Amino acid sequence: MSPDTVRSSHSRDGAATIIQLRGVRKHYEEGGNVLPVLRGIDATIRQGEIVALLGPSGCGKSTLLNIIGCLDRPSAGQYFLGGSDVSKLTREEQAWVRLHYIGFVFQSFHLIGHASALENVA
Repeated sequence: MSPDTVRSSHSRDGAATIIQLRGVRKHYEEGGNVLPVLRGIDATIRQGEIVALLGPSGCGKSTLLNIIGCLDRPSAGQYFLGGSDVSKLTREEQAWVRLHYIGFVFQSFHLIGHASALENVA
């Protein structure tokens, strides 16, 4: 994967499609049982859009964000980032995408108390 691999595709209205999910599913296996968390998520997010994920605890919001952030991969379906299918990348390729295209602020962000906001971001 190279910097040219992840690019945006444009819709009819000219807005670049940044994220596209097609039939994304995620399940976890625990003690021989399969726990489905995401059940066929389809979504398109275009450049400039603001998106909020809302729902009760345990409905899969964090799981979906982990997939979008290339911290996890779907059990099934496809995830396109800027037109490139990133749903089946290796761990190393996922790390490359995170390094070049994705930023995070985690719930437990562990800021360094004596550092400025800019120093914490850096």
